[in-house]
Amino acid sequence: MQFSEILQVFHGMPACDRLDLVCRMLQHCISYEVRFIGTVLSDMGREHYKNMVKSELYVNRVNYFAGFKESGLTHSTCEKVCCALALLHSDNRPVGEVVFDLLNDPKVLTLCEETRHLKMLNDYRLLYVMAVNHPALSVRHRYYLTYNYLQKLDAIYTEKSFLASSQSEQGTEGAAASVPMTIPTQDPSPDGEFN
Repeated sequence: MQFSEILQVFHGMPACDRLDLVCRMLQHCISYEVRFIGTVLSDMGREHYKNMVKSELYVNRVNYFAGFKESGLTHSTCEKVCCALALLHSDNRPVGEVVFDLLNDPKVLTLCEETRHLKMLNDYRLLYVMAVNHPALSVRHRYYLTYNYLQKLDAIYTEKSFLASSQSEQGTEGAAASVPMTIPTQDPSPDGEFN
């Protein structure tokens, strides 16, 4: 396979699969490679830093994620939680505990089993991929979320995408490429919506 073909396949993958692949590949890098990649990412992040400072301050407070707990992890809050996880500091263990409590919700699996929308299922998969790779969550919590949620979500996705592909010979309903997420800029109300 040519390098350009690999990039094309990578670009066509759902965001959750791209992120999972990158995190797995990084685990196979030696320390100097990881450090260099960190430098490149730091430079890329600096470009967007000013736009995200205010949001980063919001999401790194315990009460930010706790606000989502009351309404539950609905599909409408899933994107907001993904964005917040992206801005969560790697050493913020108190918030990592709250994130784990939020994601440890069996209703998510039921919701994903009942949906016919692959995009919604991929949004949840993205959320759990981010959580199981986020250093703010303890190793024990990441392991628990991997085996009790992410693997089950992946199995549901595999089954539903197989069914969709066999039914979509008349039309296409496959997983769409990622859509840019909205970055939170203010505290959510108790129902998880922004004021």
